[in-house]
Amino acid sequence: MSFVTDMREGRSEIQVFDARGRSLGDGPVARVLLPRRVPHGFHATWVSSRRLAGAPDAVGRDARRLRLRGAAHSSWRRPERRRVSGVTPIALLGGLLRELARRTQLGTAQVSEAIIGCVTQTGEQGGNVGKSAALEAGWSDSVSVATVNHFCASSLWAFNVAVARIATGEEVMVAGGVESMSRVPMASDQPPFLCDPATVRRLHTPPMGISADAIATLHGIRREEAEAYAVQSQQRAAGARTAGRFSRSLVPVADIDGHVVLEQDETIRPGASVEKLLTLTPYFAEIGGKWADALVRTCYPQLEHIEHIHHAGNSPAMADGASVALLGSAAAGAAVGLRPRPGSSRPPSTPTST
Repeated sequence: MSFVTDMREGRSEIQVFDARGRSLGDGPVARVLLPRRVPHGFHATWVSSRRLAGAPDAVGRDARRLRLRGAAHSSWRRPERRRVSGVTPIALLGGLLRELARRTQLGTAQVSEAIIGCVTQTGEQGGNVGKSAALEAGWSDSVSVATVNHFCASSLWAFNVAVARIATGEEVMVAGGVESMSRVPMASDQPPFLCDPATVRRLHTPPMGISADAIATLHGIRREEAEAYAVQSQQRAAGARTAGRFSRSLVPVADIDGHVVLEQDETIRPGASVEKLLTLTPYFAEIGGKWADALVRTCYPQLEHIEHIHHAGNSPAMADGASVALLGSAAAGAAVGLRPRPGSSRPPSTPTST
């Protein structure tokens, strides 16, 4: 199984696919094995081989219609670019919250709650980084903020929870996420399922790159297919950027002195090609040969050999970024004079996905 962010028709949404590229909808993933967020436009097969959770439309069919009132996200940056590493996660997210309030002219005290996704909640991202960012942005003290961890789907989960809250009575919600992998490296919170050898063996949780390789082997996905899929995703991302489809949502990243240090995504690779990707060495072959492949085979004995096909060119980028969206009911929007963004409203009988 895999999930990608879809760039078609200017959309940026997570969709789940089977091994042959057939869409399974955009339901939540049952279990993600390693905390990496997936920047829009990047192909990823970083999910567990365990079955996908269902995606029942529990509240949407007869509930109140949801409106997307405004959205903003920072450009994705590569952690190695030192010119932007001085921006803290609180400042990165706080800048978006400040800009969202400015663009919508909404009194922040009217927001019922903000739900922020963040994977590695330690160090500068610890202690409810979402609330700290709201205070940094000058939002009302009355706004409750929850920071949630749903691994790669953290921001999407925050969005889904906010949608459910509006469907059951809340008027105005904010959803979003933040991750600064340059300042708070992946797994720096030392999760036992990843960092404690005894727990890894007991729970059968190898690195998710190993899981991705095992899934590809189980389903007969050749490396050439994976490379072609990754290149297609890069091309969609580059095309969307060139067409300006996200220009109204992008917010430049500024440093502590207010100087703009980043205006566009750095993680899009318009020059990617299958030929170039095929020259890269699979990243997880070495660790697989040492112990991880054997751990996978305890669950999947039919795998006599795992073909390692994943590397830096067809995997999620190690990136920094943030996003926020203002959500509300039709009545709330009318009361404060906000109109929904085009395309954000769908009939109640159709599941909403943004």
